[in-house]
Amino acid sequence: MDVSPLPAIVPIFPLSGVLLLPRSPLPLHIFEPRYRAMARDALAGDGYIAMVQPSDSANQAANPAIYTVACLGKIINSEELDDGRYNIILRGHSRLRVVQELPLKDGYRRIEADYSAFRGDRDVPTDSVDRDAVIAEVERYLERRQLQANWDNLSKANDEAVVNALSIACPFSPQEKQALLEADNLTDRADLIVALCQMDARGTDGLNPTALH
Repeated sequence: MDVSPLPAIVPIFPLSGVLLLPRSPLPLHIFEPRYRAMARDALAGDGYIAMVQPSDSANQAANPAIYTVACLGKIINSEELDDGRYNIILRGHSRLRVVQELPLKDGYRRIEADYSAFRGDRDVPTDSVDRDAVIAEVERYLERRQLQANWDNLSKANDEAVVNALSIACPFSPQEKQALLEADNLTDRADLIVALCQMDARGTDGLNPTALH
């Protein structure tokens, strides 16, 4: 268990449809000036950035409202390009609840974070997951979309890595991605992946966005 203290104030990177989960990597290309400033400050400090989704994916405002559950990540690799852009890799650390949003800093957004509801995120889960059933359902889901996956990359991964990789990579809606983030545990997340794929097969609508917060 990682017992190091987590930051109370965290910069946020709002991106619709982008999911970060504990212990999973997320590569990002940073090009907007305000997010270059965010990356620069994070690299000069503790390396933490939280990924969060806008609560209305259709809202094109500069600073749209966000969901109240996000995921803290730490920069584990970075490259600054000649023109000031960054390529970084975040590794998911813990989910958090947004307590309040703070004033902008150099154009980027920051929040006060509460981790108390997600203390278990810092422990490797011991849930039992039927990974073969999850993969089979996702295979059918991707075939309907004429998409392919490199399953060889998942063959040696543990259950958590498989479930999280599928949650991140599958083209689920932003609301469905948020539901995967907010799933109580790994088993629930795996079950939700299966349910989403089965709803797609039946041609039924996805999750009700009002169920999320």
